[in-house]
Amino acid sequence: MLTALSIRNFALIERLELEFEPGLSVFTGETGAGKSILFDALQLALGGRASAATVRDQRCEVSAEFDLSRRPDLTQWLAAEELDLDEDLLLRRVLKAEGRSRAFINGVPVPAQKLRQLGDLLVEIHGQHEHQALTRRAEQLRLLDAYLNRPAEVAALAGLFEQWKAAQARLEALRAQAALSPAELDLLRYQIDELERHAVDAAELDGINDEQRRLAGMGDLIAAASEALASIEGESDDDGAGARLTAAVQRLERAARVDSSLGEPLELLQSALIQTQEAGIALNRYHQSQELDPERLALVEEQLAEIHQLARKHRVAPEDLKQQLAALETRLADAVEFEAREQGLNEEVGRLERKYRKLAGALSEARRSAAAALAAEVTTMMAQLGMQGGRFEIDVDHDPQRPFRRAGLDEIAYRVAVNPGTDLAPLGQVASGGELSRICLAIKVSLSEADRPVSMIFDEVDAGVGGATAQIVGQKLRAVATATQVFCVTHLPQVAACAHTHFKVEKKQRKGATTTSATRLSDAERVAEVARMLGGLKITDQTRAHAEEMLRGAAG
Repeated sequence: MLTALSIRNFALIERLELEFEPGLSVFTGETGAGKSILFDALQLALGGRASAATVRDQRCEVSAEFDLSRRPDLTQWLAAEELDLDEDLLLRRVLKAEGRSRAFINGVPVPAQKLRQLGDLLVEIHGQHEHQALTRRAEQLRLLDAYLNRPAEVAALAGLFEQWKAAQARLEALRAQAALSPAELDLLRYQIDELERHAVDAAELDGINDEQRRLAGMGDLIAAASEALASIEGESDDDGAGARLTAAVQRLERAARVDSSLGEPLELLQSALIQTQEAGIALNRYHQSQELDPERLALVEEQLAEIHQLARKHRVAPEDLKQQLAALETRLADAVEFEAREQGLNEEVGRLERKYRKLAGALSEARRSAAAALAAEVTTMMAQLGMQGGRFEIDVDHDPQRPFRRAGLDEIAYRVAVNPGTDLAPLGQVASGGELSRICLAIKVSLSEADRPVSMIFDEVDAGVGGATAQIVGQKLRAVATATQVFCVTHLPQVAACAHTHFKVEKKQRKGATTTSATRLSDAERVAEVARMLGGLKITDQTRAHAEEMLRGAAG
């Protein structure tokens, strides 16, 4: 439920902090006091359209706090969006005078569209202007399915649709890829054969490049080894590094017998002599084993040229040629096995189509029964809500030839006759804002608790009614509020008396500026406000007694 609303510099509201309880909360006040402004501000926090015209003093900010302890589905939604929920959910919107706005969920900046997506799950608004979702076909079907209360079947149909769509997409992709002419098949086989002979991966390409560099520099490598070996062996027996080290070792061996402190340098020279001799052996072996191989170099360079030419031909990097080979082999396999795979996919698509049509037909029959029952309930309630003689019907048009959709093959249309003796017509064409809100209220009373959002707002749902009808409207709102938090803007004392919580909205003048405020009323203040709504400017003892009686009766 909505637990708190904070508004700064929005339209006529300078600063306002409100806390809310479960149940039915009403907002009353003189016409023009700004009751609807509160919910316009809430809409901004829910991701609604931002208008710079509503900004007061350069920047406005609206925050709305929700308790989601009874809505695990919404906490899962937040987790999926990586918007962790520690305790309560906090939505915040900041709007500047130049028109720029920022949106936040639990302190994390988000696009306004994401905020609006979550806001639609949290609050359902029924007003007399733009919030008339009931006129949309998709919403009409959703409400009917909620009344039907077969979520498993609706979800199964949606799942079948997704499976069918995926199988259909695979079939179309197969046909597009595998529809090759004989010439195209021959070219594909030639390309595969060419790639099989020359394609390499990254490791193989590195090895070929290393061999090319070694072969190309073989002359320098042999010369370097020869020069190093000559430095060790020397041109005569005593001028090479090996001979000189041998002489030095022999002389130090004799000297070390006299002075043992020469033992350490002697050991180092002996080690150097051994390593020099081993280096000479290795260099000699390398020199004997290596020779210039121009034929092998030519072959390696030709191989590299073919690899790079193939890479340019297929427009891939040289090291990606094996991946290209795998892709062409898959395409050839698809083409060769086209008939068998096409038949298999055709059978899968056909099987899914039959299952979908069967379930869609069964669901349509159930919807027809539910539509008749819901229409009867709404018609009865319309009479109670001040539309005596009115009728409400729900058309369920099932067309097996209709393109497949997630929700089935039905078109749903709500039709209403508000006045006796008039023809049924589409809901949005004949119902006024107040009538539309009351019809929605009738539907909501009939629906299961599972369908209801976190909070519902009815803006002047009682427009055009009074007396006993107004009292029934209040009772129905209170009944809905047993399962869902409900807010209502009203001018009728009968509706106000049914509230669990009562707020009074007032417009004030201060320092030449007009501001709107809202105050939660105590029990005594509620009596005074209901009396004002009953008696106008002059409140008598009789009016006050009547107000007390109305409040007691509603509470009972």
